[in-house]
Amino acid sequence: MYSQVSSGCPGSPYSTCIRSTKYNQYESIALPIIKFLEEKGVVFQKNCAVTDVKLIDKSAKKQVSQLTFLSKENTNVIEVEKNDLVFLSLGSMVADYSVGSMDNSPPKKSLSKSVSWDLWEKTAQISPEFGNPSVFNKNIEKTKWTAFTVTFSDPLFFDLLQTITKRKAGEEGPVTIIDSNWLISFAVPNQPHFIGQPENLQFLWGYGLNTDKTGNFINKKMSDCGGREILIEIVKHLGFDEHLDKIIDSANSIPCTMPYITSQFMPRKIGDRPQIVPQISENFAFIGQYCEIPQDIVFTLEYSVRSSQIAVNSILKTGRKPTPIYLGRRNPKHVFNIIRTAFR
Repeated sequence: MYSQVSSGCPGSPYSTCIRSTKYNQYESIALPIIKFLEEKGVVFQKNCAVTDVKLIDKSAKKQVSQLTFLSKENTNVIEVEKNDLVFLSLGSMVADYSVGSMDNSPPKKSLSKSVSWDLWEKTAQISPEFGNPSVFNKNIEKTKWTAFTVTFSDPLFFDLLQTITKRKAGEEGPVTIIDSNWLISFAVPNQPHFIGQPENLQFLWGYGLNTDKTGNFINKKMSDCGGREILIEIVKHLGFDEHLDKIIDSANSIPCTMPYITSQFMPRKIGDRPQIVPQISENFAFIGQYCEIPQDIVFTLEYSVRSSQIAVNSILKTGRKPTPIYLGRRNPKHVFNIIRTAFR
């Protein structure tokens, strides 16, 4: 049995109220912004990682005076000048990921904290205002999942799926196989999903939340499966058994294990996520998924963007407000649709 996840809008359970980009979010949003900034003279230093932040006291506040970073295995230092501002991204939901292949599971890694988490842990020791990263990165069993992508060179799977959902690619909400031991969900985005994607290729992505359970049809943990086995499990759940061989022959499925991917949702208390601009900050702000934005929803592009808006507007005192948070739960019509979908 499958279910389409409610989006909490009049079109529920379909994604008619979800604003989807033409292509994937990186090529639709990040690349144009990078190009715009480069044209304005912004310099992006790639393949490097900030490993430490030096803060000095300034009256009753703290000021970033120095950044240490690794580049090509060399340690470098940036001296922060008087009028410089520093925006620090804390933690990482995709840190320590590992990628498999059609016939190989993602390799098991011994987790050595990535620089993103290590930086936050160092910074958090300076002041309680800087949050508590251990709340989010110490319980991998509850924060990991196995994701996967599937690229098809034959439209058969998409055509069969459309007979169930009655929607074309990009129109239906995420599909959750509620009987799946792995609790698989997958989404079929707008096609093409990538700039330059050949017309004969179709793409979807998904994930399983119960990665350490044995599958319903594949007698292995999801985390021990290659892409072929994950796709077989999906095909059998959807009842496309008679087309299995043709679907598999036309597919390339790549699994990926991400140990911190749902860490933002871990139980927390006030103060575990730092304020975007801490009270003791003189010249810095925090941005990303692990800073505090009341009533906003993590795991979204909007959360990261809004954190940056708040950081820039606050520290520069522009007087501008961030993009308003949409509070769909206050709309009775949307609440009704959610309840109707949940109990249909």
